[in-house]
Amino acid sequence: METARIHVLSLNHQRLPLEVVGVFHMDADTLRDAGSRLREAGLLEECFFITTCNRAELVFVSGQGNSPGIAELLRAWKPELDIDTAELAQRAALLYHGDEAVRHLMSVASSLESLVVGEREILAQVRDQYQHCKLLGLTGDRLRLLMRQVVVTSKRVYTETTIADRPVSVVSLAYRALRDHGVKKDARFLVLGAGKVCADMCRYLSKHGFKDLHIFNRTFSKAEALVKEVGGEAYPLDTLVAFDEGFDVIISGIGRGTPIVDRELFATLMNSPSPREKGPGDEVLLVDLALPHDITTDCMGEVPAHLIRIEDLQMQAEENKAGRQQEIGACMAIVDDGVLEFREMANERHVERAMSSVPEEVKALRERAVNEVFAKEIATLDDRSREVLANVLDHMERKYISVPMKLAKRIILEERQRSTKVEVARS
Repeated sequence: METARIHVLSLNHQRLPLEVVGVFHMDADTLRDAGSRLREAGLLEECFFITTCNRAELVFVSGQGNSPGIAELLRAWKPELDIDTAELAQRAALLYHGDEAVRHLMSVASSLESLVVGEREILAQVRDQYQHCKLLGLTGDRLRLLMRQVVVTSKRVYTETTIADRPVSVVSLAYRALRDHGVKKDARFLVLGAGKVCADMCRYLSKHGFKDLHIFNRTFSKAEALVKEVGGEAYPLDTLVAFDEGFDVIISGIGRGTPIVDRELFATLMNSPSPREKGPGDEVLLVDLALPHDITTDCMGEVPAHLIRIEDLQMQAEENKAGRQQEIGACMAIVDDGVLEFREMANERHVERAMSSVPEEVKALRERAVNEVFAKEIATLDDRSREVLANVLDHMERKYISVPMKLAKRIILEERQRSTKVEVARS
């Protein structure tokens, strides 16, 4: 079977420390070198690599009758590994073959094996890294066909299930909370902190059209760097008390151990003129993404305001994670369909490759018949007879080329129908 030559060597966060997985990540130069070593060692014909923050995978097509082992693949991939790391990786690596390799790759691209299940970004990462290896000349027709089906199957998983519909990151949940509270695009945000959480929050806001961002941070240069990326204004954190331009939303993620926004500071900030006219039902929103907390629960006093705390968001994130897990069964059913579809496509393509020499062979037979075997007889024909003979030979040539291909495809179709009947009977 054609799929038997497809394999995946997997090193992932579930079986290895992340620092060991990271050893197998590569830049553009080492990527080309690793692919060349694997080819020159005769271990494979085509390959591409997938490296993310929690996995390193080698997807490859082996030569005819060749199925390399984990140890030799790892040595060619990373020959500079020290003995201890190499042994650790060898014990933890998984090597998938045939349909299981196809199923594994589709599961990875559909984010069913990610640290956070259901993250759509993994499909783009897999596709981009395949394209990179393609440009380096490491891939061929078999992996092209495989990736086409992987993309189709993964898109089905994301569109036909709710695996990616429930946000599981605190930042995405915080953004949804703001959206659900009807925060307007011209709202003014005071962002306290420029670390990862606040930076990700600002990226979310900027991506969705919120531009009035005022970012305060103890290290002013970090606030400046974030502003260059997302827009807005940067300030040293100790100038917050003097800020007098009003606000609609405060987002804080510093967690320094003592509250930053207490009743006194909140009152000072609220005494500043509002940046826009507030309508009925509008209220100030406070989002505390820090532990320990940056915003006291009583800072608002009698002011109509709403406080969102990280505990609420984390609770929702855990519920959403559980919901995503419940969708895995439906996702795997789609992946299984994708494996069957790819197997059929691969078998058809195998026939096409096997039959690719037929046109040239038929043409060669015709040339020999006309120019050697029947050359004397043809020389005695008049021009009209030669024209008729040429037309007959053209017709026969086309038929001899197309008939074997149609016959082979009909055999594949009949075999597929028999397999389907067997599966139905078993179920």
